[in-house]
Amino acid sequence: MSKETQAAESAALPASPAVQAYASGRGRVADFFFAILTWIFEFFSFIATKVVHASVNFATTLHSRAIVPAGVASAVGLAVAADVFRRARDEARCRFHTLTVVLIKVRANRIFLATVLLAATLVIIASTFYGVGIKIIANGEELGYMYSREEYNEAVSFVEARASEILERPYSVTTPVRFEVGIVPREKVISKNAIRSYFFSQIDEVSQLYALTVDGEVVGASRNRETLQRMVDELLYTNDPNVRARFAQDVSISQKYVDSSKLISYEEIREKLTSKRHSTREYTIKSGDTISSIAKANGMTKEDLLDLNPSLRNGKLRAGRKVTVAKEVPFLSVEAVRHVEYTETIPFETREVSDSSIYKGDKKVVTQGKTGTRKVVADVTYVDNKEVSREIISSVVTKEPQTKVVHVGTKARPKTAATGKLSRPVSGGIISSNYGMRRGSMHKGVDFAASHGSRISAADGGTVTWAGWKRGGWGYLVVINHGNGIETYYAHNSKVLVKVGQKVAKGQQIARMGSTGNSSGPHCHFEIHVNGRYVNPWKYIK
Repeated sequence: MSKETQAAESAALPASPAVQAYASGRGRVADFFFAILTWIFEFFSFIATKVVHASVNFATTLHSRAIVPAGVASAVGLAVAADVFRRARDEARCRFHTLTVVLIKVRANRIFLATVLLAATLVIIASTFYGVGIKIIANGEELGYMYSREEYNEAVSFVEARASEILERPYSVTTPVRFEVGIVPREKVISKNAIRSYFFSQIDEVSQLYALTVDGEVVGASRNRETLQRMVDELLYTNDPNVRARFAQDVSISQKYVDSSKLISYEEIREKLTSKRHSTREYTIKSGDTISSIAKANGMTKEDLLDLNPSLRNGKLRAGRKVTVAKEVPFLSVEAVRHVEYTETIPFETREVSDSSIYKGDKKVVTQGKTGTRKVVADVTYVDNKEVSREIISSVVTKEPQTKVVHVGTKARPKTAATGKLSRPVSGGIISSNYGMRRGSMHKGVDFAASHGSRISAADGGTVTWAGWKRGGWGYLVVINHGNGIETYYAHNSKVLVKVGQKVAKGQQIARMGSTGNSSGPHCHFEIHVNGRYVNPWKYIK
């Protein structure tokens, strides 16, 4: 640039050296540098202003006449300091324009990036220690800071819902609370749990205790967890190393807010856990049931059953109808698993084989069955000393069972073969004397009375072993052997129609009715002997 051109530009600018430096081009870079310094200063001025704001709020809250003037003076001092700093900044900017113009041209890009990084770092550092939120003051007591009103409302709603559940009545938080918005120091930020704890502490009827619950129901509470745990351990104690005991219900101990009335003594909690309670269920009436039998079968009195089912007082029992019954059971059931080892019998199987040499309906045991044994290891589960399940862990056979072999007849049965089912020897007629005591002596058979000469038939197929007169009052007697130790006697006949050794069929006529021997009229004295001893014929006649 020529001297004439510089002189012309200088004549057009103000006489200030800083302005002349700016006109020469050096001032533009210096402006950028001092703009960064201005931003930094304004950031710290913002922080300082917020500190002043917080100080004023604090002073107002305390209503202190001594602190308020001090706060105002601090604010004025900070404002004066800020103004002095601005003046010094302007002067420094003009003086440093010329000095930094060359450096700015050479390292403009690097300094710009470094400046951005520096600014971002300062913002991050500031946000680490401060944030925007609300201060919570309850009953004049500062509880702390939270970032949003919603967090506070959620904590209060939880307290109201839980307290209503515990007290079994509606409950609302009535503590006066006010909020102040401002810069929040992060170390003073509190959680929702802190708010919950504070408002729970304001409820006299609710206490934070160690509660023992059974299936979710609070049985009792204590301030000492070890006391409750010792009680539970005592109820489950067993000196048998092969037994593992546990409760059938869900039993737990946890610290929670509960109704203060649940704070009872060790003895009261133990007494409740070892007490009895009534458990109701439905019972289906069966044919032949009575009110008394149903009550007795379920361990109830008749009146207790009627109290549970008032409709039974005026109604009849009907099979299939359901009624409510109650049974006394332990409040807390103990489930014990016992590890046992024992020897178990293995039943034998029966195998049937067709045999054409045996009559149909007959069977013959060829090989006797024998039971086996096995050694079993199992876990047996008992509830209140009653077995409810058994899990087999292992089973080892120590002796194999022997199968029973039975031959089943397929050969056509002849008419004279015994069927095993006896019938009456006389069709029609009357029973003139039954089996049992008669005039001081035992009558060993049944007398079938009919007209003289009536038909007398074989009660079943068999072989005649006696046919003729027999002393001792029998008269004309027929005896038939039906096998399997069964014999039938037919006495007082007028005529015998069969011979000894003759095979007769069931229902075949063997004699005619008479009154021979010791008899007072025409009848058939009928006896059945099993293995040589007389029996009641009615147990065999079909």
